[in-house]
Amino acid sequence: MSSVLADELFYNTSNGAAAIGVFDRSGNYTQLNAYAARGFSTGWTKIIEQP
Repeated sequence: MSSVLADELFYNTSNGAAAIGVFDRSGNYTQLNAYAARGFSTGWTKIIEQP
């Protein structure tokens, strides 16, 4: 069984900044990557998970 409970993407629709990280089963968050403003296009309203 994996120690990772959830993968997360935090995204700022106004400026395109984002962070990607994981929560472990104890609730601890580890950031894996960060993207500065304009790292992604702005204005997204939906994000879907792909296998």
